[in-house]
Parts: sequence; C-alpha cells; structure tokens
Amino acid sequence: MDVNASAVSPSGTPLPWQVPDRGPLHLAIVVTLALTGLLIYSLRAFTRGRLVRSFAIDDGLMVLAAVRSKLGVNRFYIS
Repeated sequence: MDVNASAVSPSGTPLPWQVPDRGPLHLAIVVTLALTGLLIYSLRAFTRGRLVRSFAIDDGLMVLAAVRSKLGVNRFYIS
C-alpha cells in the first residue's frame, strides 16, 4: 500500500504531519503578554510607591502574586 503525503483523513481534517508547528508563535505571544503585564504592573507600583506615596494592601498583594507566579513559572518550565 502506497502512503500518499497529500492524503486527508476520512473526517476531512489534515493528517498530523501536515499541520504546521505553531509552538514558536504561541511562545512569542505568551512572552509578549507576560512582559507587557509586568511592565504595566511595575509602572503602577512605582507610581503608587514613589510618586503618590500610598502603597496599600492591594499593592502588596499584587507584589506577592507576581512573585508567586514567577516562582511557579520557573518551577514548571525551567527544569
């Protein structure tokens, strides 16, 4: 039996070797969004802490969440 590389499965979906790898695109999107969020949060924390001088409990909780999420990302993805 001859294997045809341009064949389509009976359901009409492309076969696994025909689907392009979009992993790098997804990684670029995730990194861009994470860095944008970090930049926005850093600007907010700087404004509240240095310029307005009213760093409150909600800002402290955001710092805690950012640190925890950073530690979680390192533990699961960089090992």
